[in-house]
Amino acid sequence: MAIANALAGWELHAYIQRGFSDFSAFYTAGKLVQSGRSAEMYSLPAQREMQQGFAPDARARAGPLPYIRPPFEALLFLPLAYLPYPAACALWLAINVGILVAIPIVLKPFVIGRPLLPGSSAGWLALAFFPVAADLVQGQDAILLTLCFALALAALRRGADLWCGIFLALGLFKFHLVLPLFLVLLLKGKWRVGTGFVAAGVVLVLISVLLVGWPGLAHYPRYVWNLNAAHSTGVAAPQEMPNLRGLTSTLLGTSGSQQQLIPLFLAIGAAGVLLVRLLWRSNASDPRLITAGFSLSLTVTILTSYYAYSFDMLALLLPAWLLGGIFLRDTEVPKLQRRMFIGAFGLLALSPLLWFLVLRSAQFHWVALVILLLLSGALASVLRMWERPALAG
Repeated sequence: MAIANALAGWELHAYIQRGFSDFSAFYTAGKLVQSGRSAEMYSLPAQREMQQGFAPDARARAGPLPYIRPPFEALLFLPLAYLPYPAACALWLAINVGILVAIPIVLKPFVIGRPLLPGSSAGWLALAFFPVAADLVQGQDAILLTLCFALALAALRRGADLWCGIFLALGLFKFHLVLPLFLVLLLKGKWRVGTGFVAAGVVLVLISVLLVGWPGLAHYPRYVWNLNAAHSTGVAAPQEMPNLRGLTSTLLGTSGSQQQLIPLFLAIGAAGVLLVRLLWRSNASDPRLITAGFSLSLTVTILTSYYAYSFDMLALLLPAWLLGGIFLRDTEVPKLQRRMFIGAFGLLALSPLLWFLVLRSAQFHWVALVILLLLSGALASVLRMWERPALAG
């Protein structure tokens, strides 16, 4: 599967270098900061002008590939903006692969049971995981978000709740995936997590104000909402989302008109937060059980999120690395739950099928059933673990 992903990346490399991958939006934001035009970060004409400068083929698009992240993330791409676009793509790819290999090393002390593989080997094996391939091909930032989650868990396990909140806040460039997990921890009474989160969040807001000003920051929510409502280039349609929103919208035949379903999707997200809070029992203070609760939270967050893309499923690597040894080696885990968990990850590594769903079909919402299968297996085993803590040893 890793070889299949590498071949797919090679087939698409010309497409990437011509500026058609998502990385072009990040590079555009960096170039606007570099040129002293950061206040125009959310101006579509300014973005189009900049993209045509480094990717002339972008003229073929109806509009620019829009930058949709909060302003502060643009600083991350400022150093890359000093490089030619192809070189910046290559460097960003190398950085992401390095982070991917490092994450299992960060998580190694917190794995429940025996690790599946030595730390760095697990990172290299992740190249066979379709969401990783999708992230690397698009030049996305889901690997970086997964690192934030990993560091937050490491801090939580060590009792450094303040740092857990700081690391979660650093992932606010994808706030829709970070806030549910933060709310779960807050509902569990992790007030120092809240302190760290708010403090780091204030710093990020101030950085954003320095880049785009208060009017630009105030305009950002409306800018993102308008892009979503208009189904603009670079914004996924619901049928392309591997979550309950994508599945529900498609089954109800309302993928083109979402306004009437917004309360339903918000209710699904809130239900996900409350479900994890109820399941993540307050008396489960054993650090290994914290790992299980955190893994469960990530899985529920992806499934119930308002936005989720193919590469956002990359965060599911954390439950695989943290809980995988239990499902492969622990004879106490019921056979059905074991098969559900392993089978779901097997499907998520079936790259040819998933590449087809992404590139040749508008049916990626069916992947939500795979995540639901994964959640069912993990949920039954995590509940059993909380009832019998010895299983976590």
